[in-house]
Amino acid sequence: MLFRNSGRRIDWGHLALIALMAGCSLAYLIDARGTSLKTGNLALVQPAAIFVFILSAVVLSQAFPKRDPAEERPEIRAARRVETGRVALLAMAFGAFVFSLETLGFDLATFVFVACGLYLCGERRLWVIGLYALVFAYLVVTGYQMLVPYPFPMMVL
Repeated sequence: MLFRNSGRRIDWGHLALIALMAGCSLAYLIDARGTSLKTGNLALVQPAAIFVFILSAVVLSQAFPKRDPAEERPEIRAARRVETGRVALLAMAFGAFVFSLETLGFDLATFVFVACGLYLCGERRLWVIGLYALVFAYLVVTGYQMLVPYPFPMMVL
């Protein structure tokens, strides 16, 4: 949607995301304050919510960018469709990751998801994909095992 005579448009997705983050923070803050007004209860929630509100106000202007005539060209629109497709594929890969945690194991599922994510984001050197995914999966799985005492199913580690 364009504002008349201003050369600006509304980026509805960006605006919705900002509203969602600020709204969830407000709801959480109201719930926390309704539970107890003690300092221990609000020590983390209230400053975090205020920080989210400040950042939302700062970023809000980005939801109203100036209209760029180059965006109307067909090749730019085609490139945007390709990028949107990549985002959709990455979201599907994340869904597959979540559902495969118990069948493949946390370590192997993490490795496969990171490798797929790197490939979808444009990395084509297989040794880089493999090495990065391996190191990342190892660090995440090891760190998570140290933090959370829940025994996740593992395939390799």
